Amino acid sequence: MSNIIFSPGEKVILSGKGRVEQPIRGEGELYLTNKRIVLIHRTGLIRKRETPLVDIRLDQISYAKVEGLLSKVLVIGIPQGGTVIAYKIKVSNPDSWLAAIYSGRQ
Repeated sequence: MSNIIFSPGEKVILSGKGRVEQPIRGEGELYLTNKRIVLIHRTGLIRKRETPLVDIRLDQISYAKVEGLLSKVLVIGIPQGGTVIAYKIKVSNPDSWLAAIYSGRQ
C-alpha cells in the first residue's frame, strides 16, 4: 500500500496499475476510493518519490465510460473552465472500475 494521504473515512475500493494517455501521459498505481480516483507515479530506487498525476473527486466527474473493443480504456470526463476534459486511463478490467465509480458516487 502506498503512503499517500487518505482522508478520515476514505476507503480504497479498487487499486491496480494504471496508465493515463490523455490529457497527460504517465503511469503508476491507480486507486479508487469512496471519495476520489488517484493515480500515483513512483520514481527512485532507494528514496521513493510519489507524485499524484491524477486526483479527481468522485463528485467532480460529469461522466465515466469505457471506450474501445479490443483495447478498452476507462474515460472520465471532468468539467474545467466551461469545457469537459476527458481523462483516458488504461487499466485492467475497466468495466469493473466503471461499475465501482458509479456505485461509489451514490
